[in-house]
Amino acid sequence: MRKNIEDVLLSLSDREARRRFLEVFGEQHSVRVVQNTAEALSVLEGATRYSVVVLDDIESVDPPGFDAIGAIRTLAPDAEVIPIIDPDPATRIHVIRQGAFSYAMKPVDFEELAVRIRMVLQQVELRRQQ
Repeated sequence: MRKNIEDVLLSLSDREARRRFLEVFGEQHSVRVVQNTAEALSVLEGATRYSVVVLDDIESVDPPGFDAIGAIRTLAPDAEVIPIIDPDPATRIHVIRQGAFSYAMKPVDFEELAVRIRMVLQQVELRRQQ
């Protein structure tokens, strides 16, 4: 069975943030919105493949220290992960070591996040063409 391919799986816990992101990004790309990282992991176990996974609650995933990025990379090895993180240098290094392609810092600049996601989608498309 061939899996469906979607552009972005977006986990934003804040309703206003989701609305703003979809205004900036949602008209040009297919976006599935979930409430949290746990729901994102559940979705990734399904039949749809995503090119980019964006997570805003990476620091609050249970259990503490859980490697959410690693779990996503296992479930969706072709997907690139972009966590939205606090602007702490240790956190930035940690998410990169876990395998994040890029990251966005809180508070989120939705234009910047949209640009980062578009860049990732371009790279994913180039990989698929090879």
